[in-house]
Amino acid sequence: VSNTMHKIASGRMPSFDVPDAGVDYCIFGLMPNTSRVAIKFSYRNTFGELRKNVERYQEEFAIGKRTQVPPVWAICKQLVSPKAKENAAPELEGDILQTIVSGSPFPRKILEAVVRRVRVDSDPENNHFVKLNDVRAGLIKVCLSRKIKEEEKITMALNPQNKNAAYLCGRLFAVLEKVQQDSASGELNKTIKDSYFASACATPAVVFARLVQLSQNHLAKLEKGMQIYYNKLLGEIIGDLEEFPKALSLEEQGKFILGYYQQNAALYTKKENQSEGK
Repeated sequence: VSNTMHKIASGRMPSFDVPDAGVDYCIFGLMPNTSRVAIKFSYRNTFGELRKNVERYQEEFAIGKRTQVPPVWAICKQLVSPKAKENAAPELEGDILQTIVSGSPFPRKILEAVVRRVRVDSDPENNHFVKLNDVRAGLIKVCLSRKIKEEEKITMALNPQNKNAAYLCGRLFAVLEKVQQDSASGELNKTIKDSYFASACATPAVVFARLVQLSQNHLAKLEKGMQIYYNKLLGEIIGDLEEFPKALSLEEQGKFILGYYQQNAALYTKKENQSEGK
């Protein structure tokens, strides 16, 4: 049992060889409270149900090439500014652990925290995985997975069949950014992500008309084959959008971020395959 719980705490998939699935299992989450120890939460169920909840969480967290879930402390680290000296509020660790073992929906404040960090943080010149990385994307994915319709379920990789407007806007932003980068041969100190990501994520209708117009200048600088490829991709995404949403809710902002993350990963995967002759 000790070995099993240690693996869960470190983000690894346990073997669940023991105990028997029907055995009752209890967990108490404890936290210091002045001179006393308080019970943060208690959980009692069969070990089989605990296993099911943990496996579900790990499947929902998986995104892109990441299949191993990070430990809870590493997830909490992504909920504060990278420049901050303090850690995330201690109660967040308890909230996340309680949600994992109980299989309940993630608290709204967790989604609020991670979306805020993606919108507010910036990537330093030497690290392009601060603003949005696979841990933040995975956390958004697991927060949304228990609240959205089956047809809008977030898959591990890009899902062209997902017609949700927020997800499509995120995809579109990723393509527009890539067009800009390719038109400058990657020699840009600042992209549209640095200037427009936060506003595009919250109020797409305000900025997308301008971004699409700017992209025409960037497309004109590309060779003919790339122009055709990007125009086709842009047309497919915009064709599925009836209009740009005026404002996105917190959940929709999460979908925007995942659409951007997954489309961006797909674009760079395609480029890597082309460079390898695949």
